[in-house]
Amino acid sequence: SLPEHRWRQLLLGGKNLLTDSGSGIDTAVELGAKRITLNADFDKSNSLYNSADTLKSLRDAVYKRRNERRLSHSELTQRLSSIEEEAASAAPIIHAISLWTIQLHREKRKQSTIYRYHSAIARPLFLTIGGSAVKPECALELSKAYDEIIEQTKTQKSKRYNQVVLARFHRFLVEECNFPAVNFGSNDTGLIARNSDANIISEKEYELICAAIISSGHSSLIRICYWIFVLGYRAGLRVSEALSVQLADIIMPDSSFDGAELVLIVRQNAFVDTKAYDSRRLLPLQLLLTESELVAFREFCQFRRATNASTKTMLFREGRDESAPLMDNIVHPIIHEAMRSVTGVQKLRFQHLRHTFANNLLLAYHGVAPPWPHPQHLEKIMGELNATYTRTGLYFISQLIGHQSPYTTLTDYLHLSLIHISE
Repeated sequence: SLPEHRWRQLLLGGKNLLTDSGSGIDTAVELGAKRITLNADFDKSNSLYNSADTLKSLRDAVYKRRNERRLSHSELTQRLSSIEEEAASAAPIIHAISLWTIQLHREKRKQSTIYRYHSAIARPLFLTIGGSAVKPECALELSKAYDEIIEQTKTQKSKRYNQVVLARFHRFLVEECNFPAVNFGSNDTGLIARNSDANIISEKEYELICAAIISSGHSSLIRICYWIFVLGYRAGLRVSEALSVQLADIIMPDSSFDGAELVLIVRQNAFVDTKAYDSRRLLPLQLLLTESELVAFREFCQFRRATNASTKTMLFREGRDESAPLMDNIVHPIIHEAMRSVTGVQKLRFQHLRHTFANNLLLAYHGVAPPWPHPQHLEKIMGELNATYTRTGLYFISQLIGHQSPYTTLTDYLHLSLIHISE
């Protein structure tokens, strides 16, 4: 029922097809038709220093400190386009990385995501391939370069991530440069389908970590670290989300009363973008925090409001410029030191608070009590949900965490399935 040019467009991932400039009408192109020609005139005898400088410029273009304002889409487009002109005369692999970067930007990928992709594979690809040709006829050599990069990666988690990023890079070559497909994730790589990050802390450990943070000093920074840790454990906030909360993101009445709501809005601002569209969410803190924590956090927010006239001021900030968020490396050492000293697990980090929150919600939703101290007040939020064990409850939990659907929640965050099954 679809015209041929339309189903070909769908098979190409919804991209616009090439048009015949002479006739001015759309013409169907063969699947995998070559659209981009990488720099085939690069002379290996030329110095690769210029190519290395171009790669560094490309990496710097997509890098942003947390306390710097985000570039607009047009500003970043202009910056990448200027670098692409240099990349066109650089080593073919640099040219390919540059074009892939522009493609990611056109797909509205976050600037931080593009930077992570670059940090993972751009320099290893350049060091492995150098000035060699990058064309469909050299697909076998390119595949060997992929394998070498994955093999040189140290940890299993990094291997899996690099494998995913390399697969996305090669998919770009397939779609835009008519490269043959490469099989990623074969059995001989030893890679697992998903990486499980299953460190979880108990309610007792949480209380001890809170006490350790508070006892580590009396400055305003200690108080900030305490509340960031609480929101990570009780509300599942990413550290970037917690650091970028503004006073306008806290919705609460001027005076407290029984049943008063306290809502935290997780959204982007001038400095920080959300990880994905579905990361934007409303968190009912009056249900997620305990009564004592709710009273204390309300007082903290009221104090910040009373001492700052602008609602664009960061909730967690100290110093002169309170419109910009704190950097991760300021709060991480204090929080991680307390977490690791209490639990004795040196690999424990802030992200595990988010995993703990997800598992506590899932356990409370199914009415399962784990054999360790766990939050008791989460039963209240499940009562507010008033839903049986259906997809409604699972979607509610995934929305609290900031996932598009329960698939990610159950696949990457559910670490206590044996307890669920035994109950």
